[in-house]
Amino acid sequence: MKKLSFRYETKYQFSLPVSRHFYTLKIIPETTVRQNIQITRLSIEESDSQSRSRDVYGNEMITGSILQPHESFSFFVEGVAEINQTVFEEDMCHFTAYSYPTDLTRPTREIKEWFQEIQTRTDFDKWEDEEKADYLYHRVYEHMEYVSGVTDVDTTAGQVFLMKKGVCQDYTHLLLCLCRLAGLPARYIVGMMIGEGYSHAWVEVKLNDIWVGIDPTNDKYVDDNYIKISQGRDYKDCIVCKGHFMGQGTQSQEIVVKVEEVI
Repeated sequence: MKKLSFRYETKYQFSLPVSRHFYTLKIIPETTVRQNIQITRLSIEESDSQSRSRDVYGNEMITGSILQPHESFSFFVEGVAEINQTVFEEDMCHFTAYSYPTDLTRPTREIKEWFQEIQTRTDFDKWEDEEKADYLYHRVYEHMEYVSGVTDVDTTAGQVFLMKKGVCQDYTHLLLCLCRLAGLPARYIVGMMIGEGYSHAWVEVKLNDIWVGIDPTNDKYVDDNYIKISQGRDYKDCIVCKGHFMGQGTQSQEIVVKVEEVI
């Protein structure tokens, strides 16, 4: 059992005042059999209204509004996570949403041909699911080069495959695409990890009714250095901060994520 302290902080600055600002935050890590979460502080810019609920994927959401003109918006959450990497979330139900492609993970002709080549050149179809998942995440890691600034939140797995470049979100979308092609239910995960200054994305694959975390960006299985925040079909189901407001001008964003082991 490893104990981690964490802090996730985001600040928005607007060049001109905005108003009628409505937001949805997914920033609170969930307690599961793998991670026990204790929130010590949660702070969100003073709002006119605020409520909590859960989305269809089980993620806790905080929704709120700031109606008066303002030039900034910030929030942070901090706490402690006890991580047990020897246990996994079980899933005896069949949530088919994780088995089918989305707009961001839809296989293109080139990806289908690549996957067919894998099937032809190996005994892929005879392997156990664990072997398939293991092989696929290694192939994604080998295929990709980590380069920031060349993709954005709308970049698809098909585009990433051709570019062979991207960040953790792109690695994750490509692996999701391949896993679902192989008949392996897989979901997008947003979280935090030691050594990263930002949020991180990885995949959970359903193997024998348990969800196993795989980080294709770092070519490894998820261990006790990771804290999970949210899950969904792809990036769009797990957006940390989403909203809209009235006003002109531009906005800038600063994100600080800190995860440290508690000795």
